[in-house]
Amino acid sequence: MREANIRRSVKISIDIIALLAGFVVSFFMKYDLNWSKHFNTGYQVSYLLIFICGYYMLSMQEKSWHYISVIDIMNIIILNMGSSVIFFLGVIFFKISFPKHLLVLVVILCSVGQLGVRYISR
Repeated sequence: MREANIRRSVKISIDIIALLAGFVVSFFMKYDLNWSKHFNTGYQVSYLLIFICGYYMLSMQEKSWHYISVIDIMNIIILNMGSSVIFFLGVIFFKISFPKHLLVLVVILCSVGQLGVRYISR
């Protein structure tokens, strides 16, 4: 039981690192060396909290990483898209200044990062 909990913690940690890296890389790709002027860690924290809630609501910690199947790929893409939609609605509702067109790049890079790590590990 303890080993399973450690394994789940490692899985979610790797997914979080891939997500955060995708978020930072998307800002870097958009703004080049001026990315830090436009980046706010509040964006990352908000997106991450939404992602983690969705991660546990979909029970991805239980069924992820066994193997890469079409269902796993779709779940990751749906989770990232859903997180982005909720984040986007929060940006609009709370009138946060976030480059909205950047969300597409965030979804793509976060999904590719998570799927890439899964592919490499298997």
